Amino acid sequence: MSTRSRGSLMSLVATNHFNTEIKLRNVAYEYDTFDNINNSFHGPLFGEDTSQIKITYVADILVPEYFEFTMKNGVMNNNSSRAEFITELKKSTIKFYLGGSYGNYINFPLNLIINLNEPTYCDNKIYIKTCFNLFFGDLPLIAMTSEYHLLCFSLNNYNNLSQFIEKFGVLCELHYLDTEERRALAFNKLNILYQELSWIEFKMTNIRTNNNKYKFNINFESVSKGFFIESDGINNLTEIAIHFEVPGNSQERIFLNKFLIQQKCVKISENMIYFPFNSRKSYTETSVESFEGGTNFSRIDDPKLLLTFSEPINNIKIYNVGSNLLMKKQDDRYFHMFRTTSFNNGLRDYESQRNSDAYYYWGGSKFNYIDPIIKQIGENITCAITCEDIGVGAKYLSCHQCNNNFSEVEIKKWIEKKKTCPTCRVGWDNFQIYINGEAKSDKKNE
Repeated sequence: MSTRSRGSLMSLVATNHFNTEIKLRNVAYEYDTFDNINNSFHGPLFGEDTSQIKITYVADILVPEYFEFTMKNGVMNNNSSRAEFITELKKSTIKFYLGGSYGNYINFPLNLIINLNEPTYCDNKIYIKTCFNLFFGDLPLIAMTSEYHLLCFSLNNYNNLSQFIEKFGVLCELHYLDTEERRALAFNKLNILYQELSWIEFKMTNIRTNNNKYKFNINFESVSKGFFIESDGINNLTEIAIHFEVPGNSQERIFLNKFLIQQKCVKISENMIYFPFNSRKSYTETSVESFEGGTNFSRIDDPKLLLTFSEPINNIKIYNVGSNLLMKKQDDRYFHMFRTTSFNNGLRDYESQRNSDAYYYWGGSKFNYIDPIIKQIGENITCAITCEDIGVGAKYLSCHQCNNNFSEVEIKKWIEKKKTCPTCRVGWDNFQIYINGEAKSDKKNE
């Protein structure tokens, strides 16, 4: 870690008077690597694992540029071991947490990241470009107080990867700003638009359909600009369509035939293409304008993605490039997300999603381990789904945003499909179960 002071760094930049005259931004840059050995963090964020990296206030702005893997002796010189490591790495995700609410985290699927940028080998290390600037952007640490100066990275699948690597790190670019810019970032209101990834993977071994047409439920939550589509048979893709289905009616939103797929989609790798909803805008753009022509999936009840292939396929993976906002109110010193990420990424069975309405699953990880709390309902006693009052002794859940209450059974069914509040449509993030009744402490005091 560098020991140079901010003052000495800033003195290396052009003098203030000269900068003011020509309107040159006064900023200094340097680089540093943070790893799970020297910057380890063991806490409640992602469970007790040894891959967690904690980064506190080290600069005014921080940009994670590369994921850095220091390999064990012999791995780099063994082509089969190195290839096995990359294969295992593609099964992994890196979870990024930004100080504030514990719900503020973002997943980076390494399979997509590696498809976008080939790994770089140098000495005994493997570097993978994070694409952080593509999906997220700069992180203004100066905008957060010391209480919230916490960034944390966690690598899932670390136990399997540890046979290949000594340590996991993040190589970052550090920015040091001059006084005025620091003050503006620290105290002004900030809204940072970033591109959020959600994904689903389907296994379709021994599944055959009429004319090799496949229909997928795509209940994503955000305004989306396009999909990355990965498949072993991507070169045999002949049609892409998005349908919005309502009882007795099906509307086509987008349709591309084989020619338009070749002209409008972007070839990422041998097994992956990018399917834009507006071919004039690129997935590399992160501006508000880049979402022109996008689709707001959070307001659509039953969207379907239809893919037609010339040959049967065995697997498909769909990455949604959605939008979210990282917001800081004026004079606040922490960030929160406009929509809490609650999409359950992961593997799906095509046959079960085709024959069942129960398509998304929580996997027992959200609700099952939270003990119910006895809490009497004051207002909003009527469940907005059933339009019936929640009785005494009945279990219910509450939306943090609009404070409406819902029957436990009905809201679980809703969340499994939509992941949003039925009333205000904000991403659902309160998994505490309540029982409508007087708390025991109140009864003792009577």
